[in-house]
Amino acid sequence: MVCYAIGKNIKMQNNKWLDEILLLTKQLMAIPSISPNVADENQCADAIRHFTLAPYEDSKTPEVFADFWLAEDGRKNFTCLLRSKKQRIKR
Repeated sequence: MVCYAIGKNIKMQNNKWLDEILLLTKQLMAIPSISPNVADENQCADAIRHFTLAPYEDSKTPEVFADFWLAEDGRKNFTCLLRSKKQRIKR
């Protein structure tokens, strides 16, 4: 599988991220999402949403705004904005 070969060639300081990326890639590659099959592509969008909003290892949930918008053909487009940890500076 391609993601396995790529994963072995990437040198990262934090192997935890590498393991998570490989797992996510394998799960997404297992979904049949070949265009123009809208239903299968929507399964992929649903999976990405699920993985993005899944609780962390410490059971906390990500602070995000996430939503779908639909294309004219019914295809789901997933968007997600992460909340910044930095405090806003008032000017």
